[in-house]
Amino acid sequence: MSASIYEIAQKSGVSVATVSRVLNRSPKIKKETRDKVLSVIDKSNYWPRVSRTKTKRIGIIAPPLHNIFLSHYVTKALAAITDYDFRFTYELIFLPRSVSAAEPKELFYFLKTENVFFAVFLYGLVDHNNILYLAEKKFPHIALGGKYPTQERINWIDPDNIGGTVRVIRYLISLGHKEIALINTPKYLTSSEERLKAYRDTLLENGMEAKEEAVVFAGGTKPEDGCESAIELLTRSAPPTAIFAGNDNIAFGIYRALAKLGYRIPEDISVVGFDDIPLAEHLVPPLTTIHLPWDKIGLRVSEIIQMYAATGELPFIQEVVETNFILRNSTGIPRK
Repeated sequence: MSASIYEIAQKSGVSVATVSRVLNRSPKIKKETRDKVLSVIDKSNYWPRVSRTKTKRIGIIAPPLHNIFLSHYVTKALAAITDYDFRFTYELIFLPRSVSAAEPKELFYFLKTENVFFAVFLYGLVDHNNILYLAEKKFPHIALGGKYPTQERINWIDPDNIGGTVRVIRYLISLGHKEIALINTPKYLTSSEERLKAYRDTLLENGMEAKEEAVVFAGGTKPEDGCESAIELLTRSAPPTAIFAGNDNIAFGIYRALAKLGYRIPEDISVVGFDDIPLAEHLVPPLTTIHLPWDKIGLRVSEIIQMYAATGELPFIQEVVETNFILRNSTGIPRK
């Protein structure tokens, strides 16, 4: 039998009113008080329903972006989920940024009290304490766009970032490129780590040096971040003959920087992206890139949610989805 709010207050050493304020996520409560009360709630299995809806809720936990709907992979994955013919009535609930970025216990409490029966993380972060906490609590979940160690028992589905990167670097080497730079997505993304490792390993396997000055981590994932990073890269040392971008938006910014500095694509510098967003084929020249199948990933997530809703059981899931190399006109043989 779960505890009452009065027992929670007594065990926490605070008033019932304070517990109530914690339950309602009042900003007036000090962090240490909130943590103490949530710890008692967690141990006491006290989960009052703030939401009285009987409709199954799928909790969408968004990445730390200013506008998630400007992100291609988010919209593609969500479109696949909303288009799926679930055999039950459901609601999608988007967690506020303040909750998705909060302490793991607070996120867990939100999901429990808001009647969320399945959580979908639309990101893969190096700092993944929130996802790990849910896994430890055996809360039904899936993470998109990030790989985590098997022993952590986190469910995830992710595009093959390593395989895609290897194909890009091998292709550029086959064209004769020896000075290949990487302008990567931010360090806080697990996919950035994977691309960096695959980039370095592939160069070394081909007898080439993975130079530190040839790698830049962009401050964000937008075109302006790519532009700033490209200018930083090109002022470090002699310009590379090819640049591999961590995503297509960063590649768009690289195009802008190269145009400002008087470089031609691909005559002077080849550029390769990663994502294959719709605008990539409309650039001048069209962007060579890696296609990530976010629609297939969203469909797979939907099937997993449907299976859990029907059976109440969720097998341990860690799946890598194959990517495709899209050859366009932004790459060529290196300049002499």
